[in-house]
Amino acid sequence: MRSDLTLTRRQGFVVLGVASGLAVAAILAVALWPKKQRRVVLIGDSLAVGLAPYLSKLAAAHGVPFKYEGHVGSTVATWLANPSWGAWVPAFGASTVLICLGTNDYLNPSPSLAQYRQLAAKFPGAVWIHPPAEPSAPMPKVHAVIDQVGVPTIPEMTGLQYGPDGIHPLNYAPFAAFIWARLP
Repeated sequence: MRSDLTLTRRQGFVVLGVASGLAVAAILAVALWPKKQRRVVLIGDSLAVGLAPYLSKLAAAHGVPFKYEGHVGSTVATWLANPSWGAWVPAFGASTVLICLGTNDYLNPSPSLAQYRQLAAKFPGAVWIHPPAEPSAPMPKVHAVIDQVGVPTIPEMTGLQYGPDGIHPLNYAPFAAFIWARLP
């Protein structure tokens, strides 16, 4: 007596053929499905303002959409106190949000880890850029806080030449190239 669940040889080949076709279709769909395009945003202080033209050129050379917002003299606290700052970032659909803040916190005896984390949480894809080794603005406390934020970081760049204020690089191009080469 033949069970209703038994397949004939011909039905078996049909099932095997359909399953194979579905497997090939699934592999092709994964391989050919458009990947989310990288979109990079830079937010921050005067260093962000200086970096933006150079990062913009690097992004354009790699076909990556790029936007930025920088506020001279800003700190993590001022970014948190101004909710309109960076409000456009979600609509841009950034895959990476570079945060270039901390330089103006160097005089703060204890930068707030909670504030740094709060700001990073506002921007999915956050990557914190360690402020460079500036002769007039030592950063060990700021670097220690950034390392605890819980987002990817771009390490401190050394070897830059600075202007008379000892804070702003004379040439942002090498700093921008250093950052671009380390994007996650």
